[in-house]
Amino acid sequence: MKFSYTILYVKDVTHAVAFYERAFNLKQRFIHESGQYAEMETGGTTLAFASNELARSNFPQGFQENNYISDFIYFIPEVFWNWAF
Repeated sequence: MKFSYTILYVKDVTHAVAFYERAFNLKQRFIHESGQYAEMETGGTTLAFASNELARSNFPQGFQENNYISDFIYFIPEVFWNWAF
């Protein structure tokens, strides 16, 4: 089995992309013209961001909406923590 794809639903896709470029030195592979979906260059696994709005349309039964990326960046040094919010 190969882990090849992760989509993180975020409040602001372009902000998430900018954060990951700055914090982890990742490069943007693709961003949809709507700004609601983007992918990062990470090697063998695709890291994608999709907007909460897109998630609402994909999961009509509902989903746990997050507030940007606060649920999973607690391990970032304070300089990035302050930049992200």
